[in-house]
Amino acid sequence: MNLAGFEKIAPHLSSPLVLVGFVLLLAYGIHGQLIKSGLLRQVTQKDSGLIIRLFLRYGFWLALTLLVAGFGLAGWSKYVNKVNRVDASKQSIKIVKAPNEQPKIKHEQNNFQTVRRKEIELDPDNPARWNKLGLLLLYTGELDQAEEAFQKLLALGEAHQDKESQAIAYGNLGLVYRSWDNIEQAEAYWKKSLLLYQEMGMPDTKDIQQRLDELSQYRASLQASPADDTR
Repeated sequence: MNLAGFEKIAPHLSSPLVLVGFVLLLAYGIHGQLIKSGLLRQVTQKDSGLIIRLFLRYGFWLALTLLVAGFGLAGWSKYVNKVNRVDASKQSIKIVKAPNEQPKIKHEQNNFQTVRRKEIELDPDNPARWNKLGLLLLYTGELDQAEEAFQKLLALGEAHQDKESQAIAYGNLGLVYRSWDNIEQAEAYWKKSLLLYQEMGMPDTKDIQQRLDELSQYRASLQASPADDTR
C-alpha cells in the first residue's frame, strides 16, 4: 500500500473496530508475503502443531485484551459524557446569573445555542449533546424547545436501552414542567427518573428525591392556604 492509499483510509481508523481489523489484516498480509517470498522455511508436522497451539493461545489472550479494552473505552466514554452534562449545566447557570449584563448575556446565549446545534448536526444520536442543548434552553427560559430536546434525549435512551439517559431526560423534563407550574406532570416525570436511578444504584437518587419532597411541601402549602384564609 502506498502513502496515497493510506491517506484514504486513515480517517476511518478512529473507529476501534476498524483499527483492529486493519492491524490484523496488515499482520496477516505481511505473513503471507513472507511465505510467498520463500524467506520462511518449511516446518515439520511437529513444529506446525506447536505453531497452531501458540497461535490459539495468544489469539485467546489477544481477544481477551481487546474485550477488556473495549469495556474500558465504553466506560471512559460514559464518564466523559457525564462530565460534559455537568459542564453544560454549569455553563447554562452561569449565563442566567448576571441580569445586569443582558445584552452581553443574550449574545452569549445565541453563541452557545449555535455551538450546541452544530454539535448535534455532527452527531445527532449523541444523547449528551441533546442534554446540553436542553439544559441551555431550560436555563434561558425557552421551555418549549427545551422540552423538545429532552424528549429527543428520552427517545435516544429508549432506543438504545440506555437507562441513564432516560433517567436524565425524565429528571430534566420534570424541571420543564415544574417551570410551567404543572406539578402533577413534573412529579410523574421525577418518579420515573427516581425509579431508574434506584435501579442503577446511582447517587442522583438523592437529588431527585429532594425535588419530590419539595414538591410535596409545595402542594401541602397550597392545600393549607384556603383554611388559613378562613381564620
